[in-house]
Amino acid sequence: MEQKSLWKRIVILLIIGIVLILPMGMIMGLISERKNLQQGVLREIAASSTGAQSVQGPVLLIPYTRKIIDVSTVKDDKGRDVEKRETRIVNEQVALLPESLDVTGKLDTFVKKRGIYTARLYTAPLSFKGRFILPKNYLPASKPGEITIGRAQFIVGIADARGIKNVPILNVAEEKIAFQAGASAPSIAAGVRADLGVFDAAIAHEFDFNFTLELQGMETLWFVPTGKNTSVNLDSNWAHPSFYGRYLPDPKGAENAAAFPAKWRVSDFSTNISKAYGDCMATVERCNAFAQNGFGVSLIQPADVYQQLERSAKYAVLFIGLTLIAFFAFEIFKRLNIHPIQYLLVGGALAMFYLLLTSLSEHLEFSQAYAIAAGACASLIAFYVSFVLHSLLRGAAFGAMLGGLYGALFILLRSEDHALVLGSVLLFSVLAAIMISTRRVDWYAINLNKAS
Repeated sequence: MEQKSLWKRIVILLIIGIVLILPMGMIMGLISERKNLQQGVLREIAASSTGAQSVQGPVLLIPYTRKIIDVSTVKDDKGRDVEKRETRIVNEQVALLPESLDVTGKLDTFVKKRGIYTARLYTAPLSFKGRFILPKNYLPASKPGEITIGRAQFIVGIADARGIKNVPILNVAEEKIAFQAGASAPSIAAGVRADLGVFDAAIAHEFDFNFTLELQGMETLWFVPTGKNTSVNLDSNWAHPSFYGRYLPDPKGAENAAAFPAKWRVSDFSTNISKAYGDCMATVERCNAFAQNGFGVSLIQPADVYQQLERSAKYAVLFIGLTLIAFFAFEIFKRLNIHPIQYLLVGGALAMFYLLLTSLSEHLEFSQAYAIAAGACASLIAFYVSFVLHSLLRGAAFGAMLGGLYGALFILLRSEDHALVLGSVLLFSVLAAIMISTRRVDWYAINLNKAS
């Protein structure tokens, strides 16, 4: 048999590798398409059920009307200056924030399915208690009869009112007042309200309040604290929360800052909430900034299925390249005659792993889908290679090598915080093994001859 150039074989191997990138690009597109489909299903579930929730307040909103007499000088019919008085009524309001606010609750998660896709929802019984202090003469200075005070409204903002699962009752001053649907206040577009009647502005008022709100939402819960001193204590049966916002929970409230229970403690010194809400009252444009002055929790799925699929596909070029290099090493060192079609078939089986993994992971746990896809592809390749390499032992060794690579890839996919360092160590180890094992090879002296 005529000698074959090593460089010619290397070029052919590179061309085969480039050809195998094409199906991997198609699989990456498929993963992205399935992920977008999942996000669309989540939006549909939120539209038909409840979406992410945000709780703002409570705020005590007191409307009042001011009678203003405008005095001007006009000319009468005889050209004399006379005084003209016009009375106009101006509707205004004052918003008061609680001196203290304590919120406790527990997020119980459950899954809602639509087809093969699932959304993580929660129910959250939230208990609120706090204290309002209305100072004497809390309204602007005026003359008797100029101001008429309206009925005070106790307002709590809820982003998606469909998630309210009870009829909340406000307990204040030994009186039970049922909340009513619909609320309107600066920064609060939707929620519930309770009518507290008319407060005499000539005297100071203090009262404690409490109520329970059973709330349902999807994936995230956000709080905008209005208390000058606010504490929020949350517990949950979900072990993978992601806390976000301007304030993180106290790490002393849990074994670590990334798990429940979560406890927030904020005061007017850190939030400057009184000024922020005053700015919102004065300028509507500043209400968005006030609404962002909060904190929340997202019940994330760590390294979810499609995220893991995308990460696994990103390693595909490296994975396929290492396997083909190992295949090539058998050819040059064992002096075997391997046809490019055989390289393509092995590469095709490697690419098929990602397609199997994508389809199976939508119906099984990711670890189960990974084990089935990896076992099937490694077994198929080992069986085929044992004939190509003319040895069952070599085929078994090749299959064992593939199993080790699949195992290393699985560890990388399951590790969120250490994926980069583990991947770097793996690449370094593989490169070191190749360099050490070929350190004495005279590449110029290699010729590929048919095995005897």
